[in-house]
Amino acid sequence: MANQVAAKGYYKASLLGASGSPEIIVYSDGESYFSFESSTPAKPLDPSDFILDAVPLYPTSSEDQLKTALWQAREFIIKTANEYKREKVLTINNSLEGGKLISVIDEVLGID
Repeated sequence: MANQVAAKGYYKASLLGASGSPEIIVYSDGESYFSFESSTPAKPLDPSDFILDAVPLYPTSSEDQLKTALWQAREFIIKTANEYKREKVLTINNSLEGGKLISVIDEVLGID
């Protein structure tokens, strides 16, 4: 019976036969495993060379937790900026940095 490949996603894996079993991140496309840390990232890995962590890094149920944390960070940045503005301590540099952070968070969350 052939080994089944894990569902699509990113996983932690421990290399076999290496001192200290260093961890790498592998990607499963549902048919093969790949490592972007490899000297030949386009070449599939031999599954007998590593032990795969059964729990994927992404996508996972914690994706919702990540989105919640990003929303909270976004709200905190906006609230803090408004407080600084009211107290007249908001500098142009702080405003620009806050705006950049909000833009990145909005992009990740898919906000237009």
